[in-house]
Amino acid sequence: MMAALTKTNTLYIDGDAHFWPLDMLDRVSHRSRGHMEVGDGQASYFRDGKLVQSFSEPRWDLSKRLDVMDAEGFDLQVLIPDNRPLVYTLDRDLGCELAQAYNDSAAEAIAAHNRFVGVSWVYLPDVEEAVRELRRSVEELGFQAVKLMGPPPGSTLSDESLWPFYEEAVRLDVPLLVHSIGVFYREDGAPPMTQWALGNSFNYMTSISDLIFGGVLDRFPTLRVAFFEGGVGWVPFLMTRLHNQVQRGQQTEPNP
Repeated sequence: MMAALTKTNTLYIDGDAHFWPLDMLDRVSHRSRGHMEVGDGQASYFRDGKLVQSFSEPRWDLSKRLDVMDAEGFDLQVLIPDNRPLVYTLDRDLGCELAQAYNDSAAEAIAAHNRFVGVSWVYLPDVEEAVRELRRSVEELGFQAVKLMGPPPGSTLSDESLWPFYEEAVRLDVPLLVHSIGVFYREDGAPPMTQWALGNSFNYMTSISDLIFGGVLDRFPTLRVAFFEGGVGWVPFLMTRLHNQVQRGQQTEPNP
């Protein structure tokens, strides 16, 4: 949650409100787009014969959020694309179609209200298409940020292949909202709760370090990045560790 002063009061903004417009699949022609099953205020999304995610009606019906927002004291919600249905391991064509479909559907849904802030989604593994879709979502649809799942598989956020995307984000003056799936992947049979509880925090430690030491923030000093659902208690620890490593020399092995 963020707070910003206005002339009359404090404006409370829910900065991490997941959204999934049901009609977006109608805009997708890819044969592997999947399908929705809706009933009794619940919806389930299936793809490739497997359940991807189930969620309740307020996840897609924005009008049902307003009473809850009033009760909890939120003036605005930042709508971010839902996590599990929109990932970077999709077929390239499917990923690009889903990005366009989500952005178009979300823009239409937001247009009927004045208390929601739109955030686009792009299929980042295709950097050229991601740049184009980011530009379209901001300049044509009016979105004010873009959500990333983190780096594409097998890459890092400092990979120079992503620099054209960062350049476009800086030009458009929109922040990057990083929200990964939240799993800390381990192959040793760790309890699921351990993997989920530590997932975003550990992923973000490495991503933040990559951005700093990979030269991204030197090359794009006005780039703005936010990391969601990872907490902040580990930030002083990370600052201390990175500072100590710099003091000892990045290219030398630390003295025990």
